[in-house]
Amino acid sequence: MEKERYIVVLEDQHKNSLKKVENELDVNITSSEFLSAENRSYDVIDDDNGVFYKNLGVLVVENKDEAQLKNAVKNDSNPIVYFEKERDFFSTDELSIISELKKQSAEIVDKITELEKYIINKPLPQKSLVEMEWGAQSFGVGKFIVHRERC
Repeated sequence: MEKERYIVVLEDQHKNSLKKVENELDVNITSSEFLSAENRSYDVIDDDNGVFYKNLGVLVVENKDEAQLKNAVKNDSNPIVYFEKERDFFSTDELSIISELKKQSAEIVDKITELEKYIINKPLPQKSLVEMEWGAQSFGVGKFIVHRERC
């Protein structure tokens, strides 16, 4: 099973708030102050254990029910104020960024060319007779012509 980690922002760091979150999410919370070279966060965090990073005010938990997290955020009495799925970031070099931008630009140019061809080749709508009689309408004659054609 693929792990889904969540970053959970808490309103405060009070012990009773952390206890409430532990009970609600059914997780044991370890404070970052107890982490060390032998006790690293990636060894601690699992389905049953999370790590609270005191300096950041965030909790990291794994494989929690997203609906439950959403409900916790909506509940004003709950210390959870925000959450999101953990994201991965990768370093890259400038040439990789330029290469990706070129690729995306080429795709945009293709879409613009496709749209341009569509606009050029689409059939023109037929103008109504009333629109073509603007000169006659300006003198009040157009109404007569249109009325006479309908008769």
